[in-house]
Amino acid sequence: MLKKINFQNRKIDLLLMDLEKRLKNIYGEKLKKILLYGSYARGDNDEESDLDIMLLLDMDEEEIKRKQGRLLDVVVDLTTQYGIVLSIIENNYDHFYEWAEVLPFFANIKREGIDIYG
Repeated sequence: MLKKINFQNRKIDLLLMDLEKRLKNIYGEKLKKILLYGSYARGDNDEESDLDIMLLLDMDEEEIKRKQGRLLDVVVDLTTQYGIVLSIIENNYDHFYEWAEVLPFFANIKREGIDIYG
């Protein structure tokens, strides 16, 4: 279920709901978490900001790669439909949390990220 975030732009809420639905269609129960990070999570986004998303999946690297074409189709569709660029990174759920205390990029997402799903 989508966590309600108080965005001033209803278009972002709609985009995130649409994204969640489409990601569930691609990954099913292997989709463990959707995290919003970056400028939208911090609240310092502007009209040029992209929407930074981290997907945490119960899949190995090969499984993730096999789904990338479908994910790219979703990114292109939603970017075109909503006029907001999506930057999505996929990662294994366990790998992310294993390295979140070591890698600054992961630590930053863990610290400032907003749970959209999971």
